[in-house]
Amino acid sequence: MAEAQDAEAVGDRSKPPWLNQRSIELRLDADTVYDLLVSRGLDDWLQPADFFDLARYYGPMTEEQYRSEAVALARRLLLEGHAVAGDIVDEEHRPWSGSVDDQLARVTALWSDSDVDPRFEFVWFDLTELGRRVAAEALDRLPDLG
Repeated sequence: MAEAQDAEAVGDRSKPPWLNQRSIELRLDADTVYDLLVSRGLDDWLQPADFFDLARYYGPMTEEQYRSEAVALARRLLLEGHAVAGDIVDEEHRPWSGSVDDQLARVTALWSDSDVDPRFEFVWFDLTELGRRVAAEALDRLPDLG
């Protein structure tokens, strides 16, 4: 019994410890995960932890798949014009220069290094006016995850 509790407390050692922090029993479809993501942007800038937290709802996956799903969420957010990527400087969002493709390449590079916890490779996403409208509409579609 104690051995089982110890193994449970430690988690799966084949994965980074931060990948074991959420039960992955709950599965959500891609649109619901995206709705959850954009709705978080109504209250604050989106950060890497938001993307990686929600990517877990796709179900069990390898670390590489997990990172890929988080990048895919960022790709959708940027390509659909729902947010801009940038840094926080003097408590203000400062968009990165360059095209959306340039921004996506930068996010992909930041979040793809398997030796680094991607939740702390900071990029901040600020919703656009379109993104705020989409997020407000998403609130009506969100399931009760209570």
